[in-house]
Amino acid sequence: MVLIPVRCPHCGHEDVVKRGKAENGKQRYLCQHTDCPVKTFLLDYDYQGCV
Repeated sequence: MVLIPVRCPHCGHEDVVKRGKAENGKQRYLCQHTDCPVKTFLLDYDYQGCV
């Protein structure tokens, strides 16, 4: 088993736990750091915006 450390892209902390799945089936994560401005995130998003 390989453990991949996940950091919050908003605050950079590793206080992250799994928080279910998104509609597209990707893993959603929850940052448990109290000062984090955005609590939930995905590691890679499908929609990249205008390129």
